Formats: sequence, C-alpha cells, structure tokens
Amino acid sequence: MAYSTDLTDAQWNAPRGLFSPRGRPGRRARISARRKVNAILWLARTGAPWRYRPRAYGPWGAIWQQFRRQLEYKTGWYGTELVVADRWFASSKTCSDCGVRNGEPKRGQATWVCPSCGAKHDRDLNAATNLARWPTLQLEAAA
Repeated sequence: MAYSTDLTDAQWNAPRGLFSPRGRPGRRARISARRKVNAILWLARTGAPWRYRPRAYGPWGAIWQQFRRQLEYKTGWYGTELVVADRWFASSKTCSDCGVRNGEPKRGQATWVCPSCGAKHDRDLNAATNLARWPTLQLEAAA
C-alpha cells in the first residue's frame, strides 16, 4: 500500500546505496530499508505520533532503530555530537522553571500546574524545554 509521503522509485534510487540489507547474520532484514525510510518520512511530514503510523510500515522498534542509525551517521558526517537523553529522564514530569518533579500525572493529561512554583505547563512543550537543557544539566551535575 502506497501513501502520498512514500518515495517514488526515482527518489529512492539516489540514497539506496547508503543502506545495507542488514538483518541478523546470515539473514536478510525482515523490513526493507525503503519501508523504514518511508515510515520516517510519513511521521515527519504528518507530525503524527509514532503509535499512529500505518501498520504497513512495520514495527516501531525497527523504524526507530533506522532513524537513530541515520542520526548517528549524519552527526558523524557533519562533525557534531549526538546527545541522547537517558531513557528514564522524567522530561515531561519535571518543572522547567524550578526543577521540581511532579508526581505521576494522569494518563492523557496534556497540562499540569507545578505544585512548587505554580507554573502551568503543557506536557509536550515542557518536555521539549527540559530535553533541550538536558546536556547542560548533565555537565553541571558532573562538575
């Protein structure tokens, strides 16, 4: 099934050589690199959350791994560093103003008010702010 965001054959021929047919040793990959790239493009162009991707693109883990591998490759190519936040960093639960960690917010709760400073936070924007500050916080903690 083709989506409007999928690469055409002509568009795929240019970057095709950059992707190896990886899989387990001795096996071909179950999901082609083209399907993974199409899934990443669909997610980027639609702005939809990962969980809403069409099932035709394959499992989330395979798509995420391909996206991460491309980020690592590009940062090395441009001479920059890829900073990856800790998986368990509470980016959406921590107040970006005062640093106090909010308890467990209710599922689906988009906004919350900090119990310490009273700042009202959008969960996604707060997480983005905290993740942007994460490398600086790690350097400060190490010093």
